[in-house]
Amino acid sequence: MNLDNTTEVKNIEPLELKSLIDSNQKFFLVDVREKDEYSFCKINNSILCPLSDFIESIKSAKLDKKSRIILYCHHGKRSLKAANYLIEEGYDDIYNLMGGIDRWSLEVDDSVERY
Repeated sequence: MNLDNTTEVKNIEPLELKSLIDSNQKFFLVDVREKDEYSFCKINNSILCPLSDFIESIKSAKLDKKSRIILYCHHGKRSLKAANYLIEEGYDDIYNLMGGIDRWSLEVDDSVERY
């Protein structure tokens, strides 16, 4: 299974994600960074599925292919790879957080540590 595909992915800006969170809409927020990064900082209520073990982690999470899934990483490159993979696997409503957790910290929640 190829994580380096170029399938088009929908993007979401940090402030758009904040609006979704505030509106209590149902979606899954998936962090594809590694465990040490996740333990350092994270967006609340996210699910960890590290890119290094993404295929197994996402299967274990048992997310419905019709669910809205928003992926993020440090700056957005790893989550883009993961989003492409999910689209290839038939997931319908996949988004990549533009600028990742770093931009989230700068624009939405400065209590999230930057690195």
